[in-house]
Amino acid sequence: MIEYTTESDVVFNCIDYGDKYDVAVTSLCLKLKKPLIMGGTFATSLTVDYFGAEGLPCFLCSNDEAAR
Repeated sequence: MIEYTTESDVVFNCIDYGDKYDVAVTSLCLKLKKPLIMGGTFATSLTVDYFGAEGLPCFLCSNDEAAR
């Protein structure tokens, strides 16, 4: 995953299972200064978030559950 991230201009994270994966992908993107687009589903809802390469805001600062 790290190799693909270093070669990419943007990272798409659509892992819809547990915050620990989102935290790992977010941390990698912050370290490598890569923009991150995250998507997920719940019942009939779809969420899409964009986090810029500069890191503000990031998934960790916008999600109280993941920060624990």
